Amino acid sequence: MKTFYLFFTGILLWLATATAFVQSEEWERLNNEAFSHYQQGRHTEALSLAQQALEVAEKTLGPEHPDTATCLLAIGVLYEELGELDKVEPFYQRALSIREKALSPEHPDVATSLNNLANLYQNQGQYAKAQPLHQRALAIREKVLGPEHSNVAQSLNNLAMLYQNQGQFAKAQSLMQRALAIYEKALGSEHPDVALSLNNLADLYQIQGQHDKAQPVYEQALTIREKTLGPEHPHVAISLNNLALLYKGQGQYAKAEPLMQRVLAIFEKSLGPEHPRVAISLQNTAFNHWSQGGTENMTRALELYERASTIREHHLKLMMAKGSEQDKRDYMAMIAADMHFITTFHQALPGNAQAARLALTTVLQHKGRLLDAVTQSVMALRQRMNPEDQALLDQLSDINDERSNLFNQVQHGKIDRDAYAKRKKELETQADTLEAKISSRSAEFTAMTQPITLAAVQRAIPQDAVLVEYLRYQPFNPKAGKQEDKYGPARYIAYLLRATGDPVSVELGDAAAIDQLAEQFRETLANPRDGAVSAIARKLDAAIMQPVRAVLGDTKTALISPDGALNLIPFAALQDEHNRYLVENYRVTYVSSGRDLLRLDVHIESTQPPVFFAGVDFGALPGKDATATRAPSNSKRASDYQQQFTALPGTRAEAEAIRKILPAATLFSGQDANETTLKKLDRPRILHLATHGFFLADLPESTGPGRGISLMGVSETKSKPVHPATTENPLLRSGLALANANQLQSGDEDGLLTALEVTDLDLWGTQLVVLSACETGVGEIHNGQGVFGLRRALVIAGSETQVMSLWKVDDDGTKELMVDYYQRLLNHEGRSEAMRQTQLAMLASDNRNHPYYWASFIVSGDWKPMEKRATDKTESILN
Repeated sequence: MKTFYLFFTGILLWLATATAFVQSEEWERLNNEAFSHYQQGRHTEALSLAQQALEVAEKTLGPEHPDTATCLLAIGVLYEELGELDKVEPFYQRALSIREKALSPEHPDVATSLNNLANLYQNQGQYAKAQPLHQRALAIREKVLGPEHSNVAQSLNNLAMLYQNQGQFAKAQSLMQRALAIYEKALGSEHPDVALSLNNLADLYQIQGQHDKAQPVYEQALTIREKTLGPEHPHVAISLNNLALLYKGQGQYAKAEPLMQRVLAIFEKSLGPEHPRVAISLQNTAFNHWSQGGTENMTRALELYERASTIREHHLKLMMAKGSEQDKRDYMAMIAADMHFITTFHQALPGNAQAARLALTTVLQHKGRLLDAVTQSVMALRQRMNPEDQALLDQLSDINDERSNLFNQVQHGKIDRDAYAKRKKELETQADTLEAKISSRSAEFTAMTQPITLAAVQRAIPQDAVLVEYLRYQPFNPKAGKQEDKYGPARYIAYLLRATGDPVSVELGDAAAIDQLAEQFRETLANPRDGAVSAIARKLDAAIMQPVRAVLGDTKTALISPDGALNLIPFAALQDEHNRYLVENYRVTYVSSGRDLLRLDVHIESTQPPVFFAGVDFGALPGKDATATRAPSNSKRASDYQQQFTALPGTRAEAEAIRKILPAATLFSGQDANETTLKKLDRPRILHLATHGFFLADLPESTGPGRGISLMGVSETKSKPVHPATTENPLLRSGLALANANQLQSGDEDGLLTALEVTDLDLWGTQLVVLSACETGVGEIHNGQGVFGLRRALVIAGSETQVMSLWKVDDDGTKELMVDYYQRLLNHEGRSEAMRQTQLAMLASDNRNHPYYWASFIVSGDWKPMEKRATDKTESILN
């Protein structure tokens, strides 16, 4: 819920008291005029007046005066109403800070500031931030104003909306009914705030499919608003929209249509044609046409979707330019429904090229967007590095180091869980603040980046290649009345895009069945003695690649962007109808999203020759001698994180063999292969890490608020399915072991390099990172956003290409694979093609032909050959 009207009512009540003692000041006059324009729905003029009021207040009263805070809040409210959400938070934060300093911590004005900031977070999907602010505001108001005050009702209503967003409908309804009773008693039955409360209660009924209860309440709210605010006020449009959605949910499409048209006209006139609410109105109207079916309706729905999509991408770009990574993640979770809507709509228009372009454009704009936004923020600062930027990155690096060390300590029982939880919370808050500053400083760069369009992506696709964009989505039912009926079981679809022409989609089927096959495939691949691998490889291929091959035709180069469980399988090891591995006929490169292709041509110079870490001395565990770390004969490059890391003699031999190919490479081994040394590297041409890798199961923590996709309705409410409880950061649970990791002492560090720490490395200019270790491509899967682990961390750090493993790899076999791979790179083979040829050679051998040995390693990112760049002084493309 957005309490714009309630907030301004609070200002007027305060002004009425103030003017009894002093003559009206200029800032007050301007603020009153701003409110008058706001009441008339003229938000742009209101904002201009509010900004003038702030300027006067700062000059006459000072920047820290409580009345200056009042002006700041007014501007924040108006920006929020205008849909410019990326500008709001600084005004709310500054107003709250001023009031907390100048007034008592339990002053009603402090509660007002808490309320508005909480509402902002809530509307951005940041429920964990919103809830404590709402609860604090409610506690202040109940104590200071009494339990029957209208401002208490406001807080009750806002907290109810939070519960509703999390699917806790019983809690929400109880608070809403209490809020409504207070409003009616305090303000009278026809006050606009009563209408707002009625609207929210009706919305709750509608979400639960209780249409008979919802309709009279909606109609009562609409009557009040039209009478008190006028027929063209945005809040009247909200009531009209909700009533129209109710009619649509009942199948009364003809009755809903004129209301939706009126909603759109009001929003366009009062808020402007590019406002987010206009986009929602367009989408709701599209739903209404879609639900009716028929050529004319579907054509009209497509036109509406296209316009809504353009508006949404504009605002998504702004939201991704600022805030912490968690802020961005929350926002992406809230709007994730867009991909489900558009993909399902496209399936209702098979063969329609326009619908296919819109669907794939939406997928490219959303899928992996979080990784893209975080990477761009870091790249912006790295490119224009100055002392202030460097200080920000250094501070964030220090905090991430401490977060990683803290996690390692609790895993090894060196600190208790309570102390861990307390310090963890403090560090996460500090990291969020710094990430927001970094985003803010790089926002200008982000705003200048090229738009994400099909044409731009197609220009980056080679003529002989096809982008294969997989998506795990939930089919949307536009006719459903209840929230639980709106989404069907998840399915997979693949979109294929060439350098020219329209995209083509291939429906693949039930996601649960495909996910199960993918898991079985991984299990059989990880065991070289498992004879069932061919049968499972054929079944999975029939589900996810055979339908795609029918469209690929003669094209043999596939740029694959997986989703869901498909992120963790090697497509090269699938078997076709002729029982041939895909590696035998296709060149495969992985990308997190087709959008990755837009940044592959951004080349930065490296500053160091190749660097290798191998033959690491992990040290003895306390109480054991050094022989305890001797490697068993069947050594694998993986270890249980809470047990000892055993020696890997094959890694030293691997590095020495590769150094014969790359004589200029620097090798760190033994105790020199420590975490401190690694963190001091500066953009090596190649970074090769041959050691133990790990990925841990989650460390349980207390249940937090869920996050989910939003029901796209124009209202003071949004309904979202509840997601599972929040979990420990997956970037802390994956990483690499370095010198003395067994003793948690590696140089000045603990020897366990987490993926979170990897994000702070400067690898901009590093053309290739090879993680010659186990399960380094594994991580926590976030549908639509990729794998959270080392794979993601290396992209954020700036590396162009990543070579990673998907299961525990054999030490000796890995040595053979890596030496052959580097020799092929030196022969100027592409970074992906060199791996393919290496795998084919192993497949043709007598003792390494099981895919366990050759298929574990995948190549992600830039597939092209290594290259000499302008400032390189070495003769070899690798040195």
